[in-house]
Amino acid sequence: MQTVSYTSTSLHETERLGKRLALSLQGAPIPFVVFLEGPLGSGKTTLIKTIISELASIRKEAIASPTFQYVSLYKGRELPIAHFDLWRIPSCDAFFSLGLDDIITSSLSFIEWPEKIQEARLQASLIIRIQTPHPDERLFEIENRSDIFSFG
Repeated sequence: MQTVSYTSTSLHETERLGKRLALSLQGAPIPFVVFLEGPLGSGKTTLIKTIISELASIRKEAIASPTFQYVSLYKGRELPIAHFDLWRIPSCDAFFSLGLDDIITSSLSFIEWPEKIQEARLQASLIIRIQTPHPDERLFEIENRSDIFSFG
């Protein structure tokens, strides 16, 4: 298990991190699950939008957070991509009854608020923890739990 830290003091730096992560995720094995943990407004969605934009050749403006429908699906150049926002999901049971777990088995999945479905015991290949020590600063801790992923 490898952990890398990255500090961002601007939107541009966060997007640069997203582009680096996208390069590392090209050709990831399916399923590949990325948990994003951090407080509201910490930059989870911004990071995911940049990664998806790079992997699927979609403008960032066209990528919306799936807060109300729980998941958005994208056709990446090399692999299917799922962006989950579980902030509003009522329970782990709802996650399963909606069939959201089936999407994970066939995609590169980014999951915001994974603690909402902790009981599902999903295994993350990568965990990105975001802290906000100051209003304009983000500390990203990237924990690699996969033998295949390499953050370059």
